Amino acid sequence: LFSSAIELAEAVLRAVSDCPHTDEWEALLSTLEAALGALQHTDAAHAAAAAAGADAANASSAAALRRLQGVVHAGQLLAARGLPLTVRHISSCGAEEAARCVRQVLGRVIRSAPSMSTADWSQLWTDLTALRTAAFATPPIGAASWPETTAQTATTTGSNSSPHASPSATAAAATTASQQQQQQPSREGEREQQVLPARLLLSEMCRCLLHCGRTDLAAKYLREGAPDGEGGVVFLEPEAADALIASVAAEILAGANDPWDAAAQQAAACLALASPDSPPATALARLMRALQLLPELGFDEQQLMPVQVMQMKDRFDVVRIVLQQYEDNDAGTGPAASARGRYGMARGSSTAISFAKAAAAALGGGRNSRRRAAVRAAGQAAAAGGRAAAALAGGLLAVAGRVAPNMTGAVADRVVPVAGLLAGAVTSAAGVPLLYGRNADAASAGGGGGGGDGSGSPSQQPQPPYKQLGRLLEVAELLGLDRPEDELRIKDLAARAALRAGDLGAAQHLALGLVGAGYTPAWSLCADLGSCKRLSDDAVRQKLLSYALLYCPS
Repeated sequence: LFSSAIELAEAVLRAVSDCPHTDEWEALLSTLEAALGALQHTDAAHAAAAAAGADAANASSAAALRRLQGVVHAGQLLAARGLPLTVRHISSCGAEEAARCVRQVLGRVIRSAPSMSTADWSQLWTDLTALRTAAFATPPIGAASWPETTAQTATTTGSNSSPHASPSATAAAATTASQQQQQQPSREGEREQQVLPARLLLSEMCRCLLHCGRTDLAAKYLREGAPDGEGGVVFLEPEAADALIASVAAEILAGANDPWDAAAQQAAACLALASPDSPPATALARLMRALQLLPELGFDEQQLMPVQVMQMKDRFDVVRIVLQQYEDNDAGTGPAASARGRYGMARGSSTAISFAKAAAAALGGGRNSRRRAAVRAAGQAAAAGGRAAAALAGGLLAVAGRVAPNMTGAVADRVVPVAGLLAGAVTSAAGVPLLYGRNADAASAGGGGGGGDGSGSPSQQPQPPYKQLGRLLEVAELLGLDRPEDELRIKDLAARAALRAGDLGAAQHLALGLVGAGYTPAWSLCADLGSCKRLSDDAVRQKLLSYALLYCPS
């Protein structure tokens, strides 16, 4: 069928490269092996008649067959990893397409097998390096060009390779083939940007490990490097490693619902691998710390997910939202106003709600009915709620019927480890002033044994955010708002919040500080505060209005 081994090689190259199947890898490899064997057993007499030309043609055909053999092996590896591709597709992959193939394989691992053993991870890296070495380590040459190159070489050599050809003709043919071979590196050099670097492969592998929670293996690869499949070791530069860690941590944190859930903890574990002086990792760690401080300002962290903060173009929006939510809650219109017990560690417990309704009924009926209902609600709350519920139950008993102290003590003795789970919801429905955060813990610890009045002293009430200026500035600094102008702007926002809340003392103090600092955008604040009829100090009013008139743009 074929007049020479070179013609056979050409036919095999065309057949294998055009094969549309993605499950015949063994057959394709056997065919390529047979073609290579035929080239190695070329007729000795033919080779002796035109030694130089035959060697060039055989070398070209053998190189094309070996390259295609590597592509077929790469297709076999990709199919085993759940990504079946044709030979032509793999052979024509450039840098972007090769990287996309690797990411698809690793993405499948993240979705389907994140809890693989260390041995399986090592095997995955071995397969990826073998894939790169087989198909993506050298510049891609389209599969269609291999047969053409082989055919050109065979034609040039074969036309002058008959036994009757003169030595000069044979030498000319060999020279022509040699020139064609020398032109190949220049064409490959034009495609050098399409090679898949080993560092990119290591970077994607570490990204996959971090997403799967294998920070131990990721740290090993980042510190010690990994074998590149060619006898060497590939490393990532420290700056590139830190950028990779910060990028993965941001991706994981974007899927968190609050700063304490599993995704946020995984992001924190990733950031622990970065250098202490890495700017992107440090900025992300400070952002997480800022989100964790928001509840201390009376803010419901579930109303502002981490991904929302990360997407904000102006981080001052976080300060505005914190101040605005407090005003909405204070007015009874905000999201937390409908669930006052959220910060009392009662998050939607149906049991707590039923106790709350019973307590509310106890406070709403006649004296006898109030006493019976309060005793029943207090006993149930104390049995299931812990210290905070026991303290509140004692208060309800005292309010409802002024029962004997021994009843209150008996209720308080029913302390269980889940302290505080019901205090918020019971307080909300019963109309008792809100305690949340650390104040709730302090109140429950102080009232667990004596049966307090359940109302809370003023010192236990949470301070509004505009009065916690130091904490507000700390959050702003963690968000990157650390310039002197940013501090003045935050004080301006806090003063406006105090004025809207009717706290003229706090608003006046902050406004005068802004006037002393020469913060000109505060003129409108000074105008509003100076025009307030409740402001009793005329000297302060005159100073504020003068400042407003001086810097009013209109």
